[in-house]
Amino acid sequence: MEPYDFLILGAGWGGLTAASLLAKAGHRVAVLEANDRAGGCGQSFSRDGFSFCAEMQYLMECGPGGVVHEWLTALDLLDKIRFNDLDPDGYDRIELPDLSFRIPHDAHRLQESLRRTFPDEATKIDDIFAVLFGIDAELDDQAFDVQHFLSNPLQFKNSVLYGPWSVKRVFNHFGLSPRLQAVLAGQCGDLGLPPGEEPFFCLKAVLFGYCHSAHFPKKGMGHFIDCVVDSIRDHGGVVHFETPVKTIEKEGDRVTRVFTTRAAFSARTII
Repeated sequence: MEPYDFLILGAGWGGLTAASLLAKAGHRVAVLEANDRAGGCGQSFSRDGFSFCAEMQYLMECGPGGVVHEWLTALDLLDKIRFNDLDPDGYDRIELPDLSFRIPHDAHRLQESLRRTFPDEATKIDDIFAVLFGIDAELDDQAFDVQHFLSNPLQFKNSVLYGPWSVKRVFNHFGLSPRLQAVLAGQCGDLGLPPGEEPFFCLKAVLFGYCHSAHFPKKGMGHFIDCVVDSIRDHGGVVHFETPVKTIEKEGDRVTRVFTTRAAFSARTII
């Protein structure tokens, strides 16, 4: 029942980010993780002396100015966690029975490559990329204001009209052929959803995010995660593994305590 400033449930990427930054800022932080290791989908495992990354293929926002780069800068970890920049001419590849399509690092280059590969659908490709670039400009992370969005929806016409639609619905609306749809939707699986369920917002985020930056940690995802966990501990935080939360206790709308199979935990703020 030792009271912490922040108690964070889950040592996935979101939990580790919050915990590491809060611990670095001097707060008393504890993390509870049900698994025997941190990282969520970024875990690694070893076999015969080799390390294998379980799920994640690469990360976005790792270059200067990116979210991951800024996070590691704040934690003073840039010297410990270094990245390989994936091939800018084809960081990913979509394989169809009669086509091998490489996805380049830049959204404009992707558009042009699609136009060359599907010349009969060049106008449709331009139309759908106009929407993609429109959403990207309307939801610029550096300038986006939620209140302005709610008060002036007509200024966000691409986001309002197409963002919540499914990827499949948008593709059908613009009349894309099945082969072109297959190439453009090839990365929908990154979010674990089929094109008929994934919001178009998400496809835009994946395509444009990786077009800005597609990197892989030089020593693997496991090394990346271990460095972040060490940073939490080095700044006075604690990480409890194999500690699943069984019960969450609330007072009104505020979570006050959580109970695990091992102990009860409380904190000023529980995330």
